[in-house]
Amino acid sequence: MRASPLTAAAALLALWPASCKTPEPFVPTEDPNFVADQPVGTPIALPSRAEFAEIARLVELRTTGDGRLMELLTTSDAPVRAKAAEALGRLPLLQEGDPITEALCLALEDPDPAVRRSAAFSIGIRGDESASGVLARHWHDPDPSVRAEIVGAGARIGEKPLKEDLLRSLQDPDTGVRLEAVAGMALWDPDARDAGRIDSELLTMLDPRSRGGTSSRGPSPEEIWLTLYSLARREAPRGRGAFLEHIDDVEVHSRLFATRGLARLDPQPGATRALERRAGDTDWRVAVEAVLGLAAHQDPASLPFLEAALRHPSAHVRRVAAESFGGFDTDPRKALDPLLRAESDRSTAVRAAALESRARLGDNASVLEPLREAVENHDETLRMGAAAALGFLPSEEARPLLERLVNDESHLVAGRALESLGAWGDETSLARLRFELDGQPDVGRRLAALLALKDHASEQDLPHLERAIASSAGDVAAELAWNAMEHAASVGGNQARAILERGLRYLHPHVRQVASEQLASLLGSTEASAVDAPPSVDPVLPPLPGVDFPEWTRNPLVEVRTSRGIMVFELYAENAPVHVYNFLQLVERGTYNDLTFHRVVPDFVIQGGDPRGDGNGGLDWRGQSLRAEFSRRKFLRGSLGMPRSEYLDSGGSQIFVTHRPTPHLDGRYTLFGQLVRGFEVLDMIEPGDRIISAEKLPEPRPTVGPRTGLGAAR
Repeated sequence: MRASPLTAAAALLALWPASCKTPEPFVPTEDPNFVADQPVGTPIALPSRAEFAEIARLVELRTTGDGRLMELLTTSDAPVRAKAAEALGRLPLLQEGDPITEALCLALEDPDPAVRRSAAFSIGIRGDESASGVLARHWHDPDPSVRAEIVGAGARIGEKPLKEDLLRSLQDPDTGVRLEAVAGMALWDPDARDAGRIDSELLTMLDPRSRGGTSSRGPSPEEIWLTLYSLARREAPRGRGAFLEHIDDVEVHSRLFATRGLARLDPQPGATRALERRAGDTDWRVAVEAVLGLAAHQDPASLPFLEAALRHPSAHVRRVAAESFGGFDTDPRKALDPLLRAESDRSTAVRAAALESRARLGDNASVLEPLREAVENHDETLRMGAAAALGFLPSEEARPLLERLVNDESHLVAGRALESLGAWGDETSLARLRFELDGQPDVGRRLAALLALKDHASEQDLPHLERAIASSAGDVAAELAWNAMEHAASVGGNQARAILERGLRYLHPHVRQVASEQLASLLGSTEASAVDAPPSVDPVLPPLPGVDFPEWTRNPLVEVRTSRGIMVFELYAENAPVHVYNFLQLVERGTYNDLTFHRVVPDFVIQGGDPRGDGNGGLDWRGQSLRAEFSRRKFLRGSLGMPRSEYLDSGGSQIFVTHRPTPHLDGRYTLFGQLVRGFEVLDMIEPGDRIISAEKLPEPRPTVGPRTGLGAAR
């Protein structure tokens, strides 16, 4: 969050980086006590007005305060108006509807561009289609940073109401506006009747002369890679030529998204040959996408390139290659030798992937013995690989191994074993899942059993669902409850209806919402809305600068020591103050010491910080869940974000770090920091690697003379 208006130039830089490299923070070289290679947090000015504390409390309570936020939206203090507009965007649409939308629409007429920016962003976050007409009237705001936010909001609201406006924005004279339009189109339905027209309009970003004009302006690097990203996400056949044109680009993000785009299209010989070239790319992220594409294209001539990928320097590439052999529709004998070699890889994740692929290829006779060894191995990643592999080997000979893993000491391994029981789907396995659902004391494992039953829903599940909801408590209980509501609704009948009606009185708001939606669907009416919900619990007042923590003059820095090396993060105290405070409190308590990175998705994210180790745990410093703090910052390579469930306000101790730009996360996940040192460590982290310790770095002594920093212009 920002305390004062940004200049138009700074706002544009906040929207999109000037280059694809992550810049280093400002270094004050005059400080005699400063170590030359030590990063320094960006100078900031935290909000100090009394109204900001009031706004923070109302945001935490998710209430307008009987209209107080709307009142603050009309005060004479522009920064307060901007903060109030930002706060209104964080209130849930279903509970707080028209009055908030109307207030935000009026704020689009505010004389201060910072207020208009906040209002437009909040309209987009809420996604209220009733605001589309007002957005259209303000589409040509004179301030380019405001226009960019309006375009972003229009894209989030939906394709239909503002399609023509959004298409025209591709021709806006301002780069930031054009980029918002391109990113927004990645969210649109790729199967719509006029999807081809949308794809053709996107392609004009790569060659403006195709519009029929005389402009000689070439696309910027950001316009190129973001257009390729959108075409790839839309799986646009018309993008094939552009993907082939840019797949050998020197600029890595253009090469990356061109490779990703080709990998998602139906195979053609030219495309497959291009992917084969990129399977050995020096940038491991490009190689990962190429290998995934070769696995999807299923050309037997590509097998030597997959074998070569098993020797790539990056373990991520080797892991994906090992996984790809298991899904490759070929003679299993051709895959067996490469997979046997992969089982000797120095990376445990690669060895686990090779085991799973052998099982997928039906190598039942010879794979059982290495699976028995893996089940007994001390390495959690290898045992999880065994649990996944056993899902492809339903047999009485394999059942004792899977039962052993269901009882594994690791929640992560046990959850994967329960998933494999669901893949087996026989009555013995389903009965075991039902037992785990209400007989297992650990709620996280109950949730894993419930999700494994999803594809086998039956009336036999209902009494187990009922008991599981009633007897579950703790940080995973609500997630179990709303998944149980959806499961019950898929079964139907009077007992399911009774479960849903009780869900309307559940304390957690998202459980009530899901119960209401599922009951309405089951009954074909809105009868559920007549049931009163219990009052929500008044949460703890959020932390405030100068009260709970110092009024930082620079963004705090945290050093995270891992089993692979050190990463240093700059935390965005202005944009996500509660998340930053939470992270620092947990760091100070030693919460992260010896926790694992339980989830690594190559060319996407690494995720860790869960005391349970399976992604089902981790509350905030108060023992509660964090409210989302979405901001206009963009997820780039090395961005530090907060994982969540489908319920927006479900953050806690877990963290994730992105391998590359991920525009589809923008405004949907809280971004509260940026990696500034240790990108090579980020690239090496694999599942099971550990956080050894984390600590806040001391702030440097003040230097003489004025200083400038990158601030929001990152």
